[in-house]
Amino acid sequence: MIYLGMELQLSLEYYCDQDFEDNLKRLNTLVTNEPFAYHLDVMRKGCTAKNRMTDQQYDYVLGNAKRPIDAHLMIPDPAANVGRYISPRLRSLVFQMEATRSISEIMKIIKQIKQAGIQAGVCIDAPTEINKQVAEVIPSCDVVTLMGLGRGESGTPLRPETLAKIEQVRRINPRTRIIWDGGVRLENIDLFKGVDNCVVATAVFSASDQKSAIEKLQASFISK
Repeated sequence: MIYLGMELQLSLEYYCDQDFEDNLKRLNTLVTNEPFAYHLDVMRKGCTAKNRMTDQQYDYVLGNAKRPIDAHLMIPDPAANVGRYISPRLRSLVFQMEATRSISEIMKIIKQIKQAGIQAGVCIDAPTEINKQVAEVIPSCDVVTLMGLGRGESGTPLRPETLAKIEQVRRINPRTRIIWDGGVRLENIDLFKGVDNCVVATAVFSASDQKSAIEKLQASFISK
């Protein structure tokens, strides 16, 4: 088994348009409890509506984060571009499967990431159903990220119909680590049973006391 444990992840997307380096330094001291990790969403036009997380910001996190790092690439043509983002500093790297052309291409990218000693997998967008083709990929994944919102829709309500995918993925590959990304709030944390990691953003960054928000989410998630 690669990894199965309850862990909260903080998306750093919120800080992309702010004092990114100073805020990461603050977070490194703010978050002291385990288990906790950073989640990097790299967005590029052609796969999402906007660019988020510059390559410079990405590299800065890799060099300065005091937590494990999981990265999610929402970029066009990941087969051609994934090499730029592979780093031994990462724990895992997933890419948007909807941005690929074929199952064989997906398998090739997964193999490339694994050869670097990094956990590899795909992200399944909220509108994408787990059909026969998607199910063919999941057994090869160390990690599967499930989106509870559409790409680039941070801060919008959870799409409840996406929750059924948790059990579907777990049934296909009981050994994979499932990351849930999108729509997580303190009041709905119980919805994510069967998930190993929950990514949070708005639930923390909109709070007046971010440290307290993290601790409450952490406690609720780990005890569920």
